[in-house]
Amino acid sequence: MKLIERNIIKLPAFVLLNIAGYLFLEEFLYSIINNVFISYLLLYIYLFTISLFFHSYTLKNSLSQIGLKINRNNILNSLYYGSLALIFMIVITISNEQLHGTLTYNTIFINLLEFNFFIIIFQSTIEEVVFRGTILQSMLKTNKNFYGIIISSLLFALVHIFNPNIDAISLLNIFLAGVLLAVIYIKTESLLPAISFHIVWNFTQSYVLGVPVSGHVNTNSMYTTVIADIKYVHLLIGDEFGFESGIICTYLLFFGISYIILRYTNKFV
Repeated sequence: MKLIERNIIKLPAFVLLNIAGYLFLEEFLYSIINNVFISYLLLYIYLFTISLFFHSYTLKNSLSQIGLKINRNNILNSLYYGSLALIFMIVITISNEQLHGTLTYNTIFINLLEFNFFIIIFQSTIEEVVFRGTILQSMLKTNKNFYGIIISSLLFALVHIFNPNIDAISLLNIFLAGVLLAVIYIKTESLLPAISFHIVWNFTQSYVLGVPVSGHVNTNSMYTTVIADIKYVHLLIGDEFGFESGIICTYLLFFGISYIILRYTNKFV
């Protein structure tokens, strides 16, 4: 996992290519193609391609070395951390109901061919390949894992900075989510559990609870979640950005990070 000294200069170039893709290519493609699904799909193909190129020709890594190897242990870890994301969503939902919010049942029908469903799968997977599988992995053991975790998480937060309705708490929580996903990756030595956590988190918010995910709204969900129109409740639960803009989410992310680091201290020094 060590980054070869002569390749250190190449990592910032990779980072800039990714940021350019997130911040500029998305809008550029949409203005030309005028099709949201195709423009997003091309964006994620672009991000995945440059990640594979970086691994193959710069780090000389295979897909299994990125952390995409499928085996029994990785599958079990994926189920475990996917369940953890679900538990976090349940805790926030129960907290919302205790604070006079509502959860209204709509339908059990979920269109698996719908645009937003594919975006959740593609986006969650590609973001893990880019930020944990490539940027974080490239920095591991060059000094200390701590620096890789912080820098990859800061970059993860940066690419969300232009999302709708983002604020200071949202930005902090996206950074903390990046830290949590990073420590999951380091602890399990696999990208699959981090991908599982990411997908379950986004899918549950969007398709199950009907809550915006990082500011993006899905109109087709199993339930409709309404947060009480009280200032302190919005501060605790979140607002138009989603649960990531609430302090309860901050607490849960801190808890998850602390639990993993304290239990597996030797992996993070």
